[in-house]
Amino acid sequence: MLWTENDIINATDGNCENNNWQSNRICIDSRKIKKGDIFIALKTEKSDGHNYIQSALSNGAVAIIVSKKSNLNIPQVIVKDTIQALTDIGIYARNKLQGKIIGITGSVGKTTTKDMLKNTLAMYGETYATSGNLNNHLGVPLTLAHAPLNAKFIIIEMGMSNLLEIDSLTKITKPDIAVVISVENNHIEFFNGINQIAQAKSEIFNGLNKNGIAIYNNSTNCVKTILENAQQNTNNIVSYGKKNIKDIKITDNYQIVLLDISGNEVKVKINELGSHRIFNTLAVLNILSELKLNLSNAIKKIEDIKPTVGRGSSEKIKIKHGEITLFDESYNASPASMKSALEALGLTKTKGRRIAVLGDMLELGQESSKLHKELINDINKNNIDIIFACGKYMYELYKLCPPDIKGAWKNNSSILSKQVLKSLKNGDSVMIKGSLGSNMRIIIKEIKEQ
Repeated sequence: MLWTENDIINATDGNCENNNWQSNRICIDSRKIKKGDIFIALKTEKSDGHNYIQSALSNGAVAIIVSKKSNLNIPQVIVKDTIQALTDIGIYARNKLQGKIIGITGSVGKTTTKDMLKNTLAMYGETYATSGNLNNHLGVPLTLAHAPLNAKFIIIEMGMSNLLEIDSLTKITKPDIAVVISVENNHIEFFNGINQIAQAKSEIFNGLNKNGIAIYNNSTNCVKTILENAQQNTNNIVSYGKKNIKDIKITDNYQIVLLDISGNEVKVKINELGSHRIFNTLAVLNILSELKLNLSNAIKKIEDIKPTVGRGSSEKIKIKHGEITLFDESYNASPASMKSALEALGLTKTKGRRIAVLGDMLELGQESSKLHKELINDINKNNIDIIFACGKYMYELYKLCPPDIKGAWKNNSSILSKQVLKSLKNGDSVMIKGSLGSNMRIIIKEIKEQ
C-alpha cells in the first residue's frame, strides 16, 4: 500500500510542514528502517522511539511520525500519541482494503493454520498475511498498513494475553470471517481459568462485518462460551471437529484422512502426524468452503505443505554410527501443543527408539507443576522409549517416569544436550520441544553440528 503525506495526515489527524513525500513501508524499529520508510517513534513503558530518530534518519527514513518535534531535517508528522497514530493508520488502511479479510486466533495452531491458509489462498488470488508474530496491538495495524490494495485475501492473526485485547484488534480488522482454532490453558497465569481464556479468544467475533461468518473448532475446550459469543455477533456460524474426521490411515510418517467439509467428503494427505494437524486442515478447508472456492485445487496444495522449522519440521541427521530422524518442535510449548507433539512422536514409525527431549512450559502460573505432571499420561500412552527433561518444572514430570525410560534431567539445555548426544543410536526418532525460555534450540543446533 502506498502512503502519501496526505494519507498519513488524514489517518492520524496530524500536522506536517513538509509536502510531497510518500512511502510503501511503515516501521516501528529504527534498526530495521530501509531507504524510503516512514518511522513511527513509539513511546512505551520500556523505551521511547523518539530517542532513535537519528538512527532512523541515518538508515534512510523518508519521514517520521512523532509526538514531539525533532530538530533534525526530516519531514515530521506531529500527533498527540504515536501508538494511537499507528492504530489509526491501521483503521485507515482497513477501510481502503476491498479483499476478504480472515481473522484467526487460538491458543495453539493459529500460526500453522495461517501459513497453510496463505499458501492455499494464493492459488485463487493475491494473498497477504501476518508476518512472523506481528499479532498484537502493534503488529495488527502494521499488517493492515502493508497489505496491498489489490489483495483478494488478507489473513490477520490475533494473539492476546489479557481480556479485551482481541476485542480491540478485531474491531480494527473488521473481518469477514473470524476463526477460533483452539482454546487451551496457555498463559493461564494471566487469566481466571480456561473459560476466561475462551471468552478472550471468542472476542474475535465482536468485530465481524455485517453478514460475517464465525468458524470455530467444536472439539476444543469451552465450546459453549465460544458459541454464545458467536451467536451474539452473527447468524452465520460454522463449526468443525472430531465428527468431521471420517477415516485416518497412517503411512510412512504422514496421514491420509477422509474429512467431511460442509457435507462433502474429501480425502487429504497431511505431511505430519497427529490430530492437531487434522484440525488445522479442517479449519483451512472450512474457510475455503465458506469463500465458495474449489476445494480440489486447495487439497493438492495442502498435500505439498510441510511443517515449518520449529513447528514440527523433520529431517534426517547423520550421527557417528548411522542416522536419526529429528523432529523440531522447539518454537514454543504449551500443555496442548506438548501433548500433540508426544502424540505425533508416538505415531511415528521408527526402526529405533522414540526419544522425547522436553523443556519447561512457561507462563502457566500456579498450575505449572500440575500441568507438567499430567504429561505422564501422554508419555505412557504414546510409547515413548526415553525421556530427557530440562528445567525445574519438567523435573516434576521426570520424577514420575518409569526408571527404564529416564534418560537424564538437567536444569540447563546446553548441559542436557551433551547427555542427549551421547545416547543417540541409529534409527532413533528424536522430538525436541519446550517454551522459548527453555532454550531447546541449543540442543537442535548441537545435534545438527555433531
